[in-house]
Amino acid sequence: MNLSRLAGKRVAIVLTIEGRRRVLSGEARYEREQALGNVLRIPIDGLGDADAATAQSGGAAPCDARSGRPEFVIQESQWNGRVIPDEMHGCDYCLYVTEAQAKSVVK
Repeated sequence: MNLSRLAGKRVAIVLTIEGRRRVLSGEARYEREQALGNVLRIPIDGLGDADAATAQSGGAAPCDARSGRPEFVIQESQWNGRVIPDEMHGCDYCLYVTEAQAKSVVK
């Protein structure tokens, strides 16, 4: 699926890292960046102040310039994961991200 189809849609991100599963969500924006090419940006909803501070510490996560919230930035040319209609998390679509993908495509 072309990630541009997710622009303006609610997206659930299902992460499985070190055997633990976590679901995050936000409204996707599709943009062109000079250095990365086409990217999908998903500012993460619902992080409490402590979670946001942890995610931002040490540059662990890029932050949305508009809201200051941590965000996922997925480089379209590197994405090879699953995108399916979401039926479980209250979103339009669901992205499944494995630990290997998180290390290679989530910048």
